[in-house]
Amino acid sequence: MSGLSEDLRELGRLKKIEKILTRRKSEAGRRRKAFERHLYDRMVEEGFRPGDSSIRLGELQYVPVKTTYSAVQDRQAFIAWARENDAGLLESERIRESELNRVVNERIHNNQPLPPGIGSYDETYISTRGINKQTKHEEDDHDEGE
Repeated sequence: MSGLSEDLRELGRLKKIEKILTRRKSEAGRRRKAFERHLYDRMVEEGFRPGDSSIRLGELQYVPVKTTYSAVQDRQAFIAWARENDAGLLESERIRESELNRVVNERIHNNQPLPPGIGSYDETYISTRGINKQTKHEEDDHDEGE
């Protein structure tokens, strides 16, 4: 049985390790996102249509995806409009984000103006299908090597 001081030192060591790994994970995430933006642009330039086309490499399928989201720019203006035109977008005084996203996508698709106080922005990424299966194999291979 270890003493309290030894256990506290171990806790301190584990916290340092956690902090280092969290920082590394954050940096890896930034690098992946930047590379993914680059690859998304490249796939589109090479004729892959977001959501409609993909490329398969081994067991993995890569699909460029573009999703449009709503952005509330003037909450009061939008709420006033929603009360008069589409109360289903509100729940009490809370904006139903998923419904608003649906309306924004529909209006953009139909070349209609967005509701007052609402803007939009696009998120682009590459969906990787089959990754869980691949990751599971990699984990199994890693476990066998230990």
